[in-house]
Amino acid sequence: MAEFLRKYCVHIPQRFLVCGMLFISFFICVMDRQAYFQTIYTVVYVPTSEVGSKSECPAMYDKGNHRGALGDFMIRFFIKHEQMRALTQVFYIGFLISNIPAGCVADHYGGRWVITVGVLMGSLTTLMYPTIALQGPVQLALARLIQGLGQGLVFSSTYSIMAQWIPKSERARSMAIISTGISAGWGIGYGLPIIFHKFMGVWQMPMYLTGTVGLLWVLVWLLF
Repeated sequence: MAEFLRKYCVHIPQRFLVCGMLFISFFICVMDRQAYFQTIYTVVYVPTSEVGSKSECPAMYDKGNHRGALGDFMIRFFIKHEQMRALTQVFYIGFLISNIPAGCVADHYGGRWVITVGVLMGSLTTLMYPTIALQGPVQLALARLIQGLGQGLVFSSTYSIMAQWIPKSERARSMAIISTGISAGWGIGYGLPIIFHKFMGVWQMPMYLTGTVGLLWVLVWLLF
C-alpha cells in the first residue's frame, strides 16, 4: 500500500494530499453522526400517550419483532423521549471535554496521532452501535460519549496539522475545502440510512459501512 501511494501520488504536492485526507476525516466524522441519528431515529420506538380518545389506554408496545411497511421484520428499540434527548446531548459533552485538551496535545506533540486516535475511536464506536443499541440506553449513551471524545480530537488536531503543512497564503482556501467535508457528510449521511431502510430493510448497514470507511482512512493515514 505504501509503495502504491508513493508511486501514484509522487507528483501531487504533499500539502494537497494532507488537505484531501483532512477533508475525508471531516466527512467520516459527520457520517458517523448521521449514521447514528438517521438509523436510530428510524428504528427506535418512542412511546406516546397521545391517542384518539382520552378514555382510551395508551398504545402498548409489543416487544416482539415489528413488521415494517415493506413487510420486513425490523428490530424496534423502546426508548423514551427523555432518553433520546440525553443520547443526543451526551455526544456533545464528550466533544466539549476533549476539544481543548486535544488542541494542546496536538500543538505540543503534533496532530498526526491525535487525529488518528480520534477517527479510530469514532469508527470503532460506529461499528459497534448495532450491538450496543441492543444492550440498552445506558450502554448506548456511553458509546455516544466515547464517540464525542474521539471527534473532539479530530477537529482540534486538524488546525495543528494545517499549521505544519499548509502555507499561510493557502490556509483559508485549504480550510474551506476541508470544511466542505462537513456538508458532504451531512448530505450523504442523511440519505444513506434511508436508502438502506427503504429498499433493503437493513438498518445496521450504514453504521457498518461508515465505520469501515473510517478504519480504511486510518490505515491510509498511517501509511501516508
